[in-house]
Amino acid sequence: MSLRNVSFGSARKVLFLLLVMVCLSLLHLNMLSYGVARAAEPVADAGQYNLIVKDNPISGAVVLNGSGSFDNDGDPMNYHWYGAFPTSTGLNPSVDIPEGTYTVSLAVDDGSYISQVDTTTITVNPGFSIAARCKPGKVQLTWTHIAGTERYDIYRSTESDPTNFVKIAETTSTYSTYLDEPVANEVTYLYVVGAVSQGIWQYSNVTSSHPTALRVIANYAPAIYSKPITTATTGIIYNYDVNATDPNGNALTYSLSTTHSGMGIDQTTGLITWTPQETGSYDVITEVSDGKGGTDTQSFTIIVEPISLDNCPDDPDKINAGICGCGIADIDTDADGIADCLDQCPNDANKTEPGACGCGNSDIDTDGDGPPDCIDGCPSDGNKTSPGACGCGLSDTDSDGDGTSDCLDNCPNDPNKTAPGDCGCGETDIDTDGDGAPDCMDACPSDPNKIDPGACGCGVSDIDSDGDGVPDCSDGCPDDPNKLTQGACGCRVTDADSDGDGTPDCNDGCPSDGNKVEPGACGCGKADTDTDGDGVPDCNDSCPEDPNKAAPGACGCGVADTDSDNDGVPDCMDACPNTPSGEAVDGDGCSSSQRTSKVIGPEGGVVEVTDPNNPVYGLAIHFSENTVSEFITVTISGSVNLIV
Repeated sequence: MSLRNVSFGSARKVLFLLLVMVCLSLLHLNMLSYGVARAAEPVADAGQYNLIVKDNPISGAVVLNGSGSFDNDGDPMNYHWYGAFPTSTGLNPSVDIPEGTYTVSLAVDDGSYISQVDTTTITVNPGFSIAARCKPGKVQLTWTHIAGTERYDIYRSTESDPTNFVKIAETTSTYSTYLDEPVANEVTYLYVVGAVSQGIWQYSNVTSSHPTALRVIANYAPAIYSKPITTATTGIIYNYDVNATDPNGNALTYSLSTTHSGMGIDQTTGLITWTPQETGSYDVITEVSDGKGGTDTQSFTIIVEPISLDNCPDDPDKINAGICGCGIADIDTDADGIADCLDQCPNDANKTEPGACGCGNSDIDTDGDGPPDCIDGCPSDGNKTSPGACGCGLSDTDSDGDGTSDCLDNCPNDPNKTAPGDCGCGETDIDTDGDGAPDCMDACPSDPNKIDPGACGCGVSDIDSDGDGVPDCSDGCPDDPNKLTQGACGCRVTDADSDGDGTPDCNDGCPSDGNKVEPGACGCGKADTDTDGDGVPDCNDSCPEDPNKAAPGACGCGVADTDSDNDGVPDCMDACPNTPSGEAVDGDGCSSSQRTSKVIGPEGGVVEVTDPNNPVYGLAIHFSENTVSEFITVTISGSVNLIV
């Protein structure tokens, strides 16, 4: 064998094994799903019954008992009874079952699941036997008396309507016989007798008789007296026990003239058994024969209806809603014991709902902090579920409560700062004056124009308006670049002392006079010397050496301008210095009384002058011969000057 063939053969084996594994897995899933559904189904129990005695002419009332049914989940159940009676419900319904042997079926459901059908057999028999013997025009009935019977009722039907038994008489006789007469000959009559005791009825078998006037007894045909069961249900056993009587007492044989697939009849008992599979109308003809040429037939139609047990009539795969409901398979894909319809994670055998992590993801919580790892941003940190500000493994503690974790807070104990800033932790970076420099670094925190006091101090500008190098705050003359103080002259005025006398020019009335700072009385360049000390400088003192005069006056320097006689003419010019008070004087100071003057000469002599129009001043001599007054003044003691 070549290597290629070996490889191909191996590949086929592998594929085969994989196929087998897949098939086994699917089979396992289906079996699990089936097992889940079966475990959830309730269980029906149709019960067990003793022989039932007829309490009607051709049937007996039976109380059905489904008490043996159960539901593993304890859910309340609904009961569905099927048989030779209309479909019934309830735990213990009372139904009429015809004379004969019948199968009764029961299914129960809990609202979600329907059980498998359980069956039981119920036989309804006559309570006692009667016999009929005919004579022309009459029929004699006999039976064995039943102790305690209070009354017997006699029912009769005819071969033309054998199932319609009508009460024709009643008797309380204990002789247990009844004669029915007159009756028509050549008619087959059917009889049944009912016996009542303490309100409880039981009915006899059905017997028949054919009165005739003939002496030779002929063979008469049997008569079918049972009513056909005309309804059936798909999937449920159908029974009809055909009952007939023969007037001659011949053994009877039953058959079906018209039948359907799966339908059969017991030739001896007449019991028809069938399990219909499809709904519809089915015509049936049954025949009974006495073996001697006598026969009777019964034609009827069976209406087959769908099983009411199918809670999913539109779902061909389910009759029970099951776990998932009609139309949805109860499959368990991940084999976790929960059907897919209830499993929110149908492909995850470890989960039935997404949980926090979703299907396919474990909800494991590695650090045991509550949130599973899939949504735990710090799956190995039992104190955190997200990295937060500090990351996993580091606490997001905020010691100063400022909203910033310590790990990111460079000032973890300062609630007002997360970084030292300019001022450092514990000290605010506030900038009160808004000048861009925080208060901690601003020596003038309330002065937006300064961060250092400078030469002028906070709140005062260090501007140097005149550019002289000294700020205005310290510059007594901020607008004068040549001065820092006002000095003697004030700003913008130089303190120069041109004459060097110690007084600046601005205050020096004589800036070019080194001896004066004011012009004084004499003016700059001239001394205000007061030689005679009279308070008037020499420059203005016409008598600089006369302390008593600043001007020569009328008398001249050195001579007082005294007016001894107060006549308005100083003594030096008063020719009459002693003018009496009150007398008017002339220009010479003489009154009219004093026109003659006496002048004392240097030698002591007296010269009299008689010229009243010319006063004599001082030592004067007036000459009468002159027409114009002249005067002589004495300028030097001892000297006399004569002026003509």
